[in-house]
Amino acid sequence: MKKLSILIVYLVTITFLSSCACMVKKGSNVLKDKRDGQKYEIVTIGNQIWMAENIAYETEKSSCYDGVPANGKEYGRLYTWEAAKTVCPDGWHLPTEAEWNTLLSQYGENTSDVYSKITVEGDPFKLQMAGTHFKAGAYGSLGQMTSIWAQETHDEDMAKCLVVMKLFGGSAELGYDHKLAENSVRCIKNK
Repeated sequence: MKKLSILIVYLVTITFLSSCACMVKKGSNVLKDKRDGQKYEIVTIGNQIWMAENIAYETEKSSCYDGVPANGKEYGRLYTWEAAKTVCPDGWHLPTEAEWNTLLSQYGENTSDVYSKITVEGDPFKLQMAGTHFKAGAYGSLGQMTSIWAQETHDEDMAKCLVVMKLFGGSAELGYDHKLAENSVRCIKNK
């Protein structure tokens, strides 16, 4: 009888937890990329489902910061804009400018408010200051800034991206970078 009671309590608990998204344990929402077997934590912010990590899928026109594979594991790979448009797994895509704006609106009105909230340890988006691989060939700004690609172009040579930097008290806003620079990618789930 005691075993039956324990089983019933267990089944009721499992049923409750699986029906209540707010009770899902941290780390239990994981996407496994079928292409290379890598796993990425995912998170719901507002009505959007995001990867909570920079993608690390190896492809042409991508690199690890300073060419060090351990940096690719820690911060994800850096991609040219053309490569960035192709690296999200099936069912996911490179975010649009509007999707970035929706995410940023969850964090505040001005760039310093957004920065202070999106970069705090424990934030579900888990922003990483992954640096960049400049068009001129040098890597820079690891731990100080990050740029994360968006789908849209700014002009013939430049594309939109989220730019987050610690300088001058910190800021997080949409900007742009040269399409041949290599920056991070966060994927958002298709609706």
